[in-house]
Amino acid sequence: MFFTLILLFSTGFVVYYFVRKKPGVPKQLDGAVLLRASMRSAPQNTHTDEQRRWIALSAGLAERNAAYIDSLATGLDMDELRGLFTDGYQIASPSKAAGAIEYCLSARESSLLAVVYGAFTLRGQPRQKEFLKEVAGGRDSYYREIVVMLDRLSTTRDSLRDLGVIERDEDIMRIGTVAWDAALACWFARCCYDLGYINEEEAWGYIQRADGMAQKAFSSWEGFAESFLIGRAIATGDMAPGIKAIVDGLLSKKKSPWLLFEW
Repeated sequence: MFFTLILLFSTGFVVYYFVRKKPGVPKQLDGAVLLRASMRSAPQNTHTDEQRRWIALSAGLAERNAAYIDSLATGLDMDELRGLFTDGYQIASPSKAAGAIEYCLSARESSLLAVVYGAFTLRGQPRQKEFLKEVAGGRDSYYREIVVMLDRLSTTRDSLRDLGVIERDEDIMRIGTVAWDAALACWFARCCYDLGYINEEEAWGYIQRADGMAQKAFSSWEGFAESFLIGRAIATGDMAPGIKAIVDGLLSKKKSPWLLFEW
């Protein structure tokens, strides 16, 4: 299951709206990824240390996909990647690639967290839905978007606590989900570069902007990791132990770029 990217036209400009499913993993890779060798490094890497630190923003997604962890190129099979972006994300052109990355860089996901969390604190689904309807003010697509986020937060909240990502519900708002937006922007830029939808200069520009988002929001890889996990949970409705294990490995394994490069 993947994101579905819906293209909406409105008074001369284009708005990209993600209906969240499970992003980042082709079906043939999902479930098998943890059995593959982790922390894959590109065989030939001429990137600077600064560039490799930027790339490390996408390390959680790279590990889940068994991709290179230190290179602009992902090292993934191009047919699989093309199928994912064409069929799953509905991205098959430079303009759609740019729109998807800009969507992530706009921090749209994290900007909705306050509304979604506000509804989450109200006990009882009728009260929650009533609150969200009032906030949406008749905007049906917006209402559906925040309802999906609320449902997925409700689904994953216990797992987030059980796995130690949060101690109390208030941590969700305190930590936020900016890291998910930044990580996905970086990952999309890498994949779209591989597929030829953007050039190298454009890819680095997007990735550097993603790093700027993250640097403003966090002071450590640990903080980034917590936010990544919360964001992924709300975006996908999945907080499996395997995802937490990937992030724990990035925070502890010697080969991890999160240990190699200081925040």
